Amino acid sequence: MRIVPALTVTREEIDLMVANLRRRLEAGVTGIVTDCAAYNRTLGDDRTAEFLLGQIGPEQRRTTKMEATETKVGAGSGIAPLKGSKGLPSICIIGAGVGGISMAGALKKKGIPFDCFDKREKIGGIWAFDEKLENTSVWHGLNMNTPSGWYQYSDFPMPENYPDFPQWHQVQAYLESYVDHLDMRGSFHLGNEVSEAKRLDDGKWRVVLGSGETRYYDAVIVANGHHNTPNFPDYADKIDFDGPAIHSQHYRYRHEYRDKNVMIVGIGNSGAQIAVDVSFDTKQTYISLRRGVYLLPHYMFGMRVDKFLGPTLSWWFKKMLPGKLYALYFTGVYHLLGNHRGIGMPKPDHLMMTCLPTVTESLANRIGDGKIKLVPEVKSIEGNTVTLADDSTIEVDAIIYSTGYHTTLPFFEKDFFEVRENKIPLFKRLFKPDTPNLAFVGMFQAIRWGFLDVMETQAKLIASYFAGEYSLPDEDAMEADIEAERKQVEREFMHTLRNNYYLHGDTYIRELRKEQKRGERRIKSGDKPGDFPVGDDVISTQQANEHRLVTAAE
Repeated sequence: MRIVPALTVTREEIDLMVANLRRRLEAGVTGIVTDCAAYNRTLGDDRTAEFLLGQIGPEQRRTTKMEATETKVGAGSGIAPLKGSKGLPSICIIGAGVGGISMAGALKKKGIPFDCFDKREKIGGIWAFDEKLENTSVWHGLNMNTPSGWYQYSDFPMPENYPDFPQWHQVQAYLESYVDHLDMRGSFHLGNEVSEAKRLDDGKWRVVLGSGETRYYDAVIVANGHHNTPNFPDYADKIDFDGPAIHSQHYRYRHEYRDKNVMIVGIGNSGAQIAVDVSFDTKQTYISLRRGVYLLPHYMFGMRVDKFLGPTLSWWFKKMLPGKLYALYFTGVYHLLGNHRGIGMPKPDHLMMTCLPTVTESLANRIGDGKIKLVPEVKSIEGNTVTLADDSTIEVDAIIYSTGYHTTLPFFEKDFFEVRENKIPLFKRLFKPDTPNLAFVGMFQAIRWGFLDVMETQAKLIASYFAGEYSLPDEDAMEADIEAERKQVEREFMHTLRNNYYLHGDTYIRELRKEQKRGERRIKSGDKPGDFPVGDDVISTQQANEHRLVTAAE
């Protein structure tokens, strides 16, 4: 006799629970207690966190840390050799965020051997919460702006019980479960920063890890993201401010700002979301902005925003409204429905969709409640007094700069490849024309509800290339395409640091699919796939030396 209704659990939810349980069991009692302490700290309950950590002796903490290091870096011989596959290149992926995971999945499905390295200790890139402030990551109160259903792999949907706008830890758990779903965890080497990647005269890549270990690969794929090097306003290093000033890169908990006056500089997605989050603890929150922006809430007239806007972000809708007509359409509809001038938002000096609109939950409400105030651009700062562009002043205790990032590739020599002002000189944002065994994933900002499916499409094309199923056009054609795309970006979008690598997501996905078919036809017509080394095992210099010593001893 059934007392309660049957419990319905999907296969995806079971896989997710099993994967999480396996990771917890591998950590042991000490690891579980440490995780519980960390979770309580994210809730602002430092007292409980300290109590839990107090139950673990100093020696146990030291041992646990040593074991974790040994797991990541390896003992004696470093990371295990990567077995080569005849006719296929061995590949080094730099970065284990969404781009790196997407690339790993595409290579796995093609049977192409790879190693994926990331200096972070968790999979997921910015979705992996970083308590130590060593890397850019989500903050504790973050819900993603991408509506559920738009941020998932084509063959692995998010769990159905996820909310419309999932929390950061749900996204991170989903990415972890995808890695386990494809049985790729052994190919991810976390806590291993790539400090140098250099292409040698024979075409091979020499990859040096932060541990000093050196490995050699047939190809490299860069997926390190573009949220690594913060951009600050010009005045940031010239002021005499009496208080903490950080970049949004290092924002984690709002409780640190309890009962303080806080100024957020910038009103992009992160700036607006942080302002809302921190305003629940601050005495007063200010947002300093250079220009007005277009705001999109999570829900409009009771409908989720993506469903309300319908197909307007599709490639065919944009094609129907060429040039400025597309931006004029959105601008007109925005002003027809309500333009947020009533909350003090300055009139934008640009058309909508020529710059990313700001998607944010509850910003208008918090402004209406008086907890957030919009103020002009900063003119000067002295002590705790901020003088604004209109010569008015405010008193602030802390500053959070949410002013974007520079795209950087610190593992490359600057004369080999450098991104300046976020302008991406790559064919289809993927390939460097003169380097056949190098590819990139995620070098863009986009008009798109989420970027995961864009990166999945990129990864599929790149994997087809390295599998010998797709051929690139000649170098001159690629250079001409790069120049044409640069002119299109300058023609359609505002000239700002963020917009320099802007694109229309659905149009770009369609173009990648068309380009993949063109490349497949080139193969059938007799074109050769990329010219790069293939088939060798990947071992480190340390392993090679040990092998020579063993051989000599025998």
